[in-house]
Amino acid sequence: MASLALVVVAFGFHPIGDYFTESDFYGGYVAGARGLQRGLIDWSRYGVYGPIYEITLALAGAITRDLFVAARLISVASAVTILAAIAWLARRRSSPAAAFWLVLLVAANPVFFRYGYSACTDMLAGAFWTLAAVSLLASTRPRALIPAGAAAALATLTRYNLVSIVPAGLVLIFAARTRYSLRAGAAARFMAAFVAVLAPFAIAALAGGHPLGETLWKDAGFYLDESPHRALESRYRALDQVRADTVATIAPARLVSRILLGVPSHLASDARTLLGWPVTWLSVIAIAGLIVARRARALLALLPLWTFTFLALAPIYYSDRYSLVLVPVYVAPAALALAAAITSGGMRAAAAWVTGLLVVTLSLRGSIELQRAVAASIPREALAAGEVLRGIAHPGESVLARKAHVAYAAGLEPVLLPDVDSLGSLAAFARHSDARYLYYSWYELRLRPQFGFLLDTSAAVPGLTPLHATLDKPSATYRIDARFGGQPPWWNDASVRRRVAARVNALMSPGREQPGAP
Repeated sequence: MASLALVVVAFGFHPIGDYFTESDFYGGYVAGARGLQRGLIDWSRYGVYGPIYEITLALAGAITRDLFVAARLISVASAVTILAAIAWLARRRSSPAAAFWLVLLVAANPVFFRYGYSACTDMLAGAFWTLAAVSLLASTRPRALIPAGAAAALATLTRYNLVSIVPAGLVLIFAARTRYSLRAGAAARFMAAFVAVLAPFAIAALAGGHPLGETLWKDAGFYLDESPHRALESRYRALDQVRADTVATIAPARLVSRILLGVPSHLASDARTLLGWPVTWLSVIAIAGLIVARRARALLALLPLWTFTFLALAPIYYSDRYSLVLVPVYVAPAALALAAAITSGGMRAAAAWVTGLLVVTLSLRGSIELQRAVAASIPREALAAGEVLRGIAHPGESVLARKAHVAYAAGLEPVLLPDVDSLGSLAAFARHSDARYLYYSWYELRLRPQFGFLLDTSAAVPGLTPLHATLDKPSATYRIDARFGGQPPWWNDASVRRRVAARVNALMSPGREQPGAP
């Protein structure tokens, strides 16, 4: 059922990625995957994230012939893999009832479902992390830890912070009730598999002059900021001119302080944003109940997995998608407690069914609300503009816009709209980059308000020919010609400029009466 729901949403209600998390797909992963399909790999791309996602995207895209289709399929398949893996583990280590509740609670989680159809790295990385965790928890022989080590390496090479599974795995291995020699052999196999998968990529990256995670090491201080996204664009534009806080220059006291502040802050955010309060309270009560009933031993194996992954995230700014891999760990106590209560029969079983289904219903309601909000926020106007451009533009031409969505939809090359202070400077940039089209929408207005008049296609600008416009989430698409850069004839008329500004305000606030044309 969850698989079907993910497929329906991914391909029925998500025709284009959002302007936030999925911007990385259009502005980054597409270029990397296309380069890989041509046999080229640029190791400088993997300073923040690993190469495995783009490799997977390139392979899937070779089959689908559409990278956005491939990206959604990767996320759906990864989400289904996670659900199948945790169900198998719960049946193996506990009971079918525990597996039922675990899968139900994870599938109903709003954040899990949201990234289960999105074009981003999170679900693929989570699938590798989960496979490694499941292999570690289910292993009974040292040889079985070879796939766990390989999966841990793939998780790390997708999202570097998921290297946390390595120390967690070693703790689990050495905490096992076997002879030390067997534990040492198991650890050796686990690490050998990890290194065997990771080393070729690390060596190739070093040979290419850009070690894996280069940006994370060189500008580690950026990730210790509480709200770095507010200054993201200006910061990275200036990185060549300013000294960044590298790993070596960060004072230990600062790191410790960030961890101490981050632990309660991230816990509260996970409870509020990642899980939702109904699921959080159910898990908290379940943990207390299992401890009282002396059934909490099953949770001890989950503790290293949670501890190392959570602490890896604690110093940095919070994002629910970074904590996504921990959703099954967080809800496991609730699944175990519900299964135990139902097995006992009587009133306890009835109360467990009512409580569990109520919490799942509340979680599903939150998920539906979130998916509706995502569907309402995606830039369908960029998709419409891209379809118009696809019909008139020639291969190899480029379009100027703040985000690369419209270029992907049009089959053109993206050129990112710069933060310049005048129309002449913008025109000079367009000529230098050989951009043939210009796209300006409500989103560009937020980030480049100095060109807000471009939303009003009736305010003629020399060198820009209007091709398409939308009113719902306003946007305007123009063809650029050699005259672009000249001052509009109405520019020095204050009354006309006020009317243009009023029309732009009216576009941004539907329902207002729009003034007449200049």
